[in-house]
Order: sequence, then structure tokens, then C-alpha cells
Amino acid sequence: WRYVSPPPGTTLWARARKIAHSTCKHKQFDYFMLFVVATNTLELLFQTADMSRAVADVHFHLSIMFTAIYAVEMTILLMAQGRRRYFDTYWNWLDAFVVFVAVVQAVGQGADSSSSVFEYLQLVRLLRLLKLVKAHSGLRSLFNTFMMSLPGVFNVAALSLLVLFSYSILGVSLFGDYTGPYEGDVLSEFSNFETFSSAMSALFAVYT
Repeated sequence: WRYVSPPPGTTLWARARKIAHSTCKHKQFDYFMLFVVATNTLELLFQTADMSRAVADVHFHLSIMFTAIYAVEMTILLMAQGRRRYFDTYWNWLDAFVVFVAVVQAVGQGADSSSSVFEYLQLVRLLRLLKLVKAHSGLRSLFNTFMMSLPGVFNVAALSLLVLFSYSILGVSLFGDYTGPYEGDVLSEFSNFETFSSAMSALFAVYT
């Protein structure tokens, strides 16, 4: 998309799209966003559970600033690429989702700062770290390979679950009458072969 200019025109929207495209097609734009994400990561690292009210307010305003930057980035890219080309990339879907949740969380906290619901939405901000993967071509290729291998991982997990299921039934059939006392680190009153669920728990502990 960097080499595909928006349709020419003399309207204000056409000129705005051209400016947006000329802004974000340069590598400096990516470097700036990479710096913003790295700074945002450091800001998240400095947050603690026992922060004072003043420090919490500083982090809140920094979060508003980063959210505004990400929203501006999304707007510029959306103008430069167009709606169809922008949403053809799942990275942009992720960016749009993070921006949307961040805006909802910021507005909610500003309106009702005592609500814990909006505090849980802060966990979505961790998805911003994936922007580091997006900015680095090597990490991006590795991440794409990982995503393509997920169906195979699910197949292996399903096979492992089938093995655990079979051996749990076998364990209950053979050792279900043994009720203790239990010795060792795996078998206990909560993890044994008396019931199917406790057998699954015991075998999962051994399996992992």
C-alpha cells in the first residue's frame, strides 16, 4: 500500500488522504510508532498495585496520551489505505480493536473512576505489545509462522486429551477402590483415581 497512492482529486478529502499517505509511507513513521510502543511498554512496567492516587492519575493521563496517539495512527492509516485495504490485514483489525477498547476504557474511567470493570479493560492494553512484532519483519514472520501452525497444535492437543481421557477411565477401573492414605506429590485427596475428574487431574499433573 505504500506504493499505491490514493485516487487523485481536488476535493478536501482527496487532498487529506494524499497527505495521510505521504505521512505514513515513510519509515520514520514506523520508527516513531515503535518508539511510542516501547515507551508505552515502560509505562506499563512502572505500574504497581499499591500506587498512590497521584501516581495513578499520572499513569491515567499517560494512557490517555498513548490512546490518542494510537487513534491518530489508526485514522492516518485508514485514510491512506482506504477502508477495504486497511481491513484486509489482521494486524489492522488488532490495532482497531485495541484502540476501540482503550477509548471505551478511558471514557469509562473518566466518567466513573471507582468502577473495577474498566480497570479490567486495561489488560487489553497488553495487546499493544504485539505492535513490536508488527514493526519488526523477523518477529512478524515468526509470528505468522506460529499462527499458521496453530491448527496442528490443536490437533496434538486433541490427541493428548484423548489419551488422558482413555487412561483416566482405565485408572478409575483399576485403582478406583483405593481411597488412601496417599503418598507422594501427585496423588492426594483432590488428585487420585476415585473419580473420573480427579483421575484427569492426576494424569494432567503427571503429563505437565
